[in-house]
Amino acid sequence: MILFYLMLIGPLLTYALVSRTTRREYANRAAITCFFIILFIILILRSESTGIDLENYKYYFNLIAESGWNRIFSFNLEPGYVLLNKLTSVIFNDFRFFMIIVAAITVFPMMSVYRKNTRNAGIEIVIFINMSTFIMMFSGLRQAIAISLGLVALSYAQERKLVKFILIILFAMTFHLSAFMLFFIYPIYHHKLRKQSLWIIVPAIVLIFIFNRQIFTLLTMLLPSAYSDATLSFSNAFTMIILLVIFVAYSFIIPDEGSLDKTGKGLRNLLLFSLVLQLFAPVHNTAMRMNYYYLVFIPLLLPRVMESRKDRWANLTELSKFVILLFFTVYFFYYAYTSTGSLHVFPYHFFWENV
Repeated sequence: MILFYLMLIGPLLTYALVSRTTRREYANRAAITCFFIILFIILILRSESTGIDLENYKYYFNLIAESGWNRIFSFNLEPGYVLLNKLTSVIFNDFRFFMIIVAAITVFPMMSVYRKNTRNAGIEIVIFINMSTFIMMFSGLRQAIAISLGLVALSYAQERKLVKFILIILFAMTFHLSAFMLFFIYPIYHHKLRKQSLWIIVPAIVLIFIFNRQIFTLLTMLLPSAYSDATLSFSNAFTMIILLVIFVAYSFIIPDEGSLDKTGKGLRNLLLFSLVLQLFAPVHNTAMRMNYYYLVFIPLLLPRVMESRKDRWANLTELSKFVILLFFTVYFFYYAYTSTGSLHVFPYHFFWENV
């Protein structure tokens, strides 16, 4: 677990050192860089037992490596992922090297987008490591790549580069078909949502939650069978709903609408959409998988909300910073020490350990 402690202590020390000689903006970027580099190290040093799906991915890597080029698209996997396996096996016919390549493709685009959008590295990091997406990165190689490309899609949406936005999502879908969910980013991010709309949105959310099973049954008729066969979601589905409700309430109550910038408002829209997706998670694990793409945006929102707070919420905002840092840090390590979770990421093992 020492690397996970270092994953939090390293950015803290980096921020403290850099902030002495430069602006806070650069200190935040340095801390974010430190965090993702340590995360990359954690991912590449993990055992193949750290992540329930890795053994299966190793099996397919070896199978694809042994297959001729004329057979590489005959596998029941997305073509981009199969091609990445094949190209890697030609250069390094070792699953360990493949894990390193996937970790790089996953982590460094994320790092780039977070560096660009960071406002408070400490808040962003502790929330990020408590999102389900963080744990999934250790096991779901295909979707981890797609999620990372989803953050790139967010950047293109922010810059209104529609063609690049569409192309990067189509590329992400060659690694995990569920990446089609990323197409919703552009219209949702740019929608001008007024607070008055909450009088309609809040009752709608309540109704969706009450009738989530019936609604999801209808929606799954539009999905491939691979996304509608299973029936049960993760045990923390309700906990995540509660957390997202708190975040939504916080992001609408605390800020002065005139001070919250366009990025903050766009990310808040995506948070609302994430909550709607999460309402279906108690019914089906597909909803949770779809929401992975949006959970990674949430850490970037809250610091912007805090920066834009109304004067009367100044004390509450400062208190919330302390509470978030303390609670999410303690909760992460409590979870790490007391639960293996459904993806078997904890206890963490290095690749040289015999487990």
